[in-house]
Amino acid sequence: MSMSTGITAREIMHSPVKCAQCDAPLSELHQRIVTEHVSAIPIVEGEKLVGIISRSDFVRLPILHQSLAAYIAESGPLTDAPPSEDCAAGWMQQLTARDVMAQAVITCAPEDSLEQVASAMAHHHVHRVIVVEEGRPVGMVSSLDIARLVGSASGGAAKSAAQVQGGQQRVAVFSLPDDPHAIRDALVDALGLLPIDAQAHARMLPGLLPDHLSREAADRLVEKIQEYGVIASVVSEEAVPDLGHAKTIHHLRMSDAGIDVVGIAGSSEECIPWDALFLLDVGDVPIEGATSQRVEATTVSATARRLAPSGPGPSAPVGLEAWLIAKDPWRGYRIDHSLMNYEYLGERLTENTRANFRLLLTDLRDRAGDMHLTQGVRGLLDDGPSSRYWYASSEALRRHTLFCLLVIGRLGET
Repeated sequence: MSMSTGITAREIMHSPVKCAQCDAPLSELHQRIVTEHVSAIPIVEGEKLVGIISRSDFVRLPILHQSLAAYIAESGPLTDAPPSEDCAAGWMQQLTARDVMAQAVITCAPEDSLEQVASAMAHHHVHRVIVVEEGRPVGMVSSLDIARLVGSASGGAAKSAAQVQGGQQRVAVFSLPDDPHAIRDALVDALGLLPIDAQAHARMLPGLLPDHLSREAADRLVEKIQEYGVIASVVSEEAVPDLGHAKTIHHLRMSDAGIDVVGIAGSSEECIPWDALFLLDVGDVPIEGATSQRVEATTVSATARRLAPSGPGPSAPVGLEAWLIAKDPWRGYRIDHSLMNYEYLGERLTENTRANFRLLLTDLRDRAGDMHLTQGVRGLLDDGPSSRYWYASSEALRRHTLFCLLVIGRLGET
């Protein structure tokens, strides 16, 4: 693997990107999606990006229509218009882009690396990232664009299981199909999984499927997934760090040679050389034992807004976790900000463990100059929005770390 692909969002983005003004009628946008064969349209106010509407938003509109009709039938119309279905249909025809668009748009800068873009897609489970320059959308990168690059990195096709030698195999999926049930169906057809189990596995994607397979079964599954236009690859178990049994670092010191992992007795148990550090990922994850209800905010019409949740639910306490991946051989290390001894910081030590953790990540970034940083690390260290590094669980963060490792390795193959 090379340490960097050198590819940026500017080099692969589709540009110029066709946008729509926020007051554009919804019917007009639906017509554009159908006739122009696009999956999403960025929404602007003037030239500033303010939202996005995707094909899936139009799939949800009938549900909104039914909710409005039910509400009107129960409460009575708010005007002299005919009740129930007719009234709801009239209001639906008045909807504009602003009423339905998603306001939380996942974006990147033109010079962001391909690894950062892929990481953002995996983190937020989206099919596309809008490339923004000074607040203006200048391009779009889709998961299909990245999948094509991943495929061409090894001669234009996914690696077949027959090329992977020895041991059990895993299957990595590098993008999401338009059909949300495609991967589920592929797992059912190729492996004979129950639909409910296959659907649970599919929800982990893009990333590494949990199934440990023979070469023949892995090859069969890859071929089935490729029928849906998705790039998948067989990965040997030896090429995947076992993060489920990774060491948790509680105490470390830094030297010119690398990181000294310190044991309970205060002596060095292991030295990780600086040039062995390959990837650093970080996330805010709910603290174990706490509960939360995370509700995504949605913009709807003035009437429909009365039927929608009032806003995000209460958030559980979160804690920062980091994953450090080293190579030769591949191995992972977990760091929990609340369980860490920051003695090495010396005079820089503060009473705030999150502040100390940021200092630790900054030192790792500065001293391991060739190490890959995920968009979560950059977001935390650059004081970006917490959505860039929030994960639903420690397991979700761990899966994201593995996916980033696979993408970087796949794109860096020569």
